[in-house]
This record gives sequence, structure tokens and C-alpha cells, in this order.
Amino acid sequence: MIIASVGMYFGFIDPAYKDVQALQDQKQSFDAAVNNANQLTEKRNELVAKMNSFSADDMLRLSKLVPDYVDNVRLIMEVDRIALKYGMSLREVQVLGVSSAQIKASSGAIGVVSKDYDDVILSFSVSSTYPVFKKFLNELENNLRITDVDRVMFSISQNARADDVYSFSMSLRTYWLK
Repeated sequence: MIIASVGMYFGFIDPAYKDVQALQDQKQSFDAAVNNANQLTEKRNELVAKMNSFSADDMLRLSKLVPDYVDNVRLIMEVDRIALKYGMSLREVQVLGVSSAQIKASSGAIGVVSKDYDDVILSFSVSSTYPVFKKFLNELENNLRITDVDRVMFSISQNARADDVYSFSMSLRTYWLK
């Protein structure tokens, strides 16, 4: 009876017990995954409720702040509209897209660069007096769209008059969601 009990333990009970332990461990990992999925669903529902609480005007302003796509024409028109307020017009307009791969290659970074956004550089020239140009920059600063001034250069023409009109070349960096 003792030999049969020992044989039964090692032959049937112990392997079955190990299988049950493995299944319990697997059940715990599945339970953890279900709990994580439930938490993510709750968080998604909270975020959807918050998004639905925004007014249509706020959603429009948010999409203007950081758009979902690059609209070069609208960007140029927006900056030109601001320039026209101060009697300036954009010249030598160029739009340069800067990708994450180009940034990584130029900076010597190793590894994966993962961003949820990308940027575009808008270069242009305007002619104006310095005080008017400062007002133009202030308007760009207070504009709803996020922009960074990358570069500003100025020069005076050979046949300049006494009204101190300068030629300003500048580059703006603006962002969009991927």
C-alpha cells in the first residue's frame, strides 16, 4: 500500500500538481492582462468624456494650436495675413520639412527617435522698419499656432533712404502631430 501510494504520487499526483500550478500561474497572468485592459478602457472612457466636454470652438482652437497635418499653403497665408497688417509682404518663401531621421543623422544620435510630432520650417523675407518688425514678431508670438523663430537676419539696401527700412530674412519652425 505504501509502495502503491509512493508510485501513485510520483506517477500521477506530482505531474498533475505541477500542471495545475502552471495553469494557475497562467491564469494569474491572464487576470493581470484583463485588469490592465479594464484600466485602459476606463482611462480611454475618461479621456473621451473630457474631449466631448470641449466646445466646438475649443476643438477648433486646439486643432489650430497643433494641427494633425501639414498645410503649407494655410501656414503661408496665415503668416502673410499677419505681415499685411503691418504693411509688409512675404518674399522668397520656402517651406522645408524636417523629418526625425534628418534630425537624428545631423545630431549624431544613436537609436530610435520616436516623437508624436514633427516640424516644418518656413523661411521668408520681409522689408520694414525695425519698430514695425518688432510688432510683427510680437503678433507671431501671440498667434495661436505654436511657432519658434529659428533665425533672423537683417540687412540694409545700398540705396537706403532715411526711413531706415531693413530687409529681414527669417525662419519659423512650426509643429504638427503625426
